[in-house]
Amino acid sequence: TMIDITERKQAEENLLSNARRLHLAASAGEVGIWDWDIVNDQLIWDETMYSLYGIEKDDFDGAYHAWSSTLHPADRQFTEDEIQAALRGEREYGPEFRVVRPDGTVRVMKATSQTIRDSNGRPVRMIGTNIDITERKQTEDELLKLNTELEAKVVQRTAELEAANQQLYQLSLFDELAGLYNRRGFLIRASEQLQLARWKKHDLLMFYADLDGLKQINDRLGHAAGDEALQAAANALNESFRTSDINARLGGDEFIVLALKAGGQEAQALMDRLHNCLSVKNLAMSVGVVVVDLEKQESIDAMIDRADQAMYAEKQGRRDRRKS
Repeated sequence: TMIDITERKQAEENLLSNARRLHLAASAGEVGIWDWDIVNDQLIWDETMYSLYGIEKDDFDGAYHAWSSTLHPADRQFTEDEIQAALRGEREYGPEFRVVRPDGTVRVMKATSQTIRDSNGRPVRMIGTNIDITERKQTEDELLKLNTELEAKVVQRTAELEAANQQLYQLSLFDELAGLYNRRGFLIRASEQLQLARWKKHDLLMFYADLDGLKQINDRLGHAAGDEALQAAANALNESFRTSDINARLGGDEFIVLALKAGGQEAQALMDRLHNCLSVKNLAMSVGVVVVDLEKQESIDAMIDRADQAMYAEKQGRRDRRKS
């Protein structure tokens, strides 16, 4: 009996202490205090609670259902589950939930509470507070919305920057006038294909071509005509070689092609095809071709130099033949 009285007294003292703290908190702001006698299903509200819920005191019968009926339908089950969890001793009751006032206004409440138990551990009373956090939640939602919009803009801007960087990268690899790789693009792609050819033992041919008469075209007809001639020469390369081959304009009137999976036996046929295509366009090129020696660790630049020398040898041979 002594133990039961001591536990009850302790519970009453805790309740009194909690009530004092709650009243102090309520005096500092819009904090509503509630006290639920679980055994008798009697719910007592202070004046602030009525104000928070927009309910007249005479319209509140002081029972649990009178409060639960104010809950937003979407939050009712969750909120009641939290009460049951508190009654079972799993955790203290302290959810955020929405209530619907009699005028239809929806407000968001934050609850806190403590559960008082008897000597057998049965819940007999809950005392707690409600705070209206509607404005805070609206601010949080607005911040979340702004943050989401900002993140979307960042994602969009990042994608735009990546696309712009990719475009810049592509521009750095291609000759805008000819629509072919430039020197940098050729060196990158040719290096990749050279490694692959060495691994798979594929033959490679390198063609070095110089557009004949470009200076005369520019001098007589203007640079616009010269640009058209360069574009026509680039088209001839595209038409003469496969799409897998690497065609590039090195600069000025100089072009280069790395023909993949092609050896010395295909060199003349490819050369003839190019010259035929050029003649249809009323153009001519001096072209040199070399077989890439995959056994030698020759650099791309060294291969270009060899192909360039072959082109000049072919050009000089034509001049010598015309003289004779």
